[in-house]
Amino acid sequence: MSRISWLGFLGALATGAVQIYMAGENASDRTLATAGHSFSSFPAIAIWLAGLTSVVASVGYGKRISRLPASFLQSIKTLGAMTYPLYLLHFAIGVQIVDWLTDLGMAPLPALTLAVAIICATSFAVCKWGEPPIRSLLRELFDRLGQRTGFQAKESRV
Repeated sequence: MSRISWLGFLGALATGAVQIYMAGENASDRTLATAGHSFSSFPAIAIWLAGLTSVVASVGYGKRISRLPASFLQSIKTLGAMTYPLYLLHFAIGVQIVDWLTDLGMAPLPALTLAVAIICATSFAVCKWGEPPIRSLLRELFDRLGQRTGFQAKESRV
């Protein structure tokens, strides 16, 4: 990687870590901290750093990675497809699940663990059974629109 690329990578690492830390410090009243449990941003920062590092590694070691077993690569692809639904669902629904479970009397840590499991399962369901039919429908719609207007789209890899 060039020097500028490394500077961009380090800037992304620092910016993401600072944003996650600040978001953790400004967490709402509906966190584990209100139940008397310690709250730390550092696990989220570690996940951010691991994710960004794996993206960079995948670019640098793409040929080696492509030789890994197909079942492993498919699992990685599924995990990657789950990230956007996870992003959309984790706060909006996850916080509500934690609130609901703690209101029902569940301790905060098991409530958080169950909420994470539910959000991960929901994200998996969205990426496997929600997005593909919508993607196919939109692809067909845009293909028909393209045929009418004479526009030819590039072939999709998805």
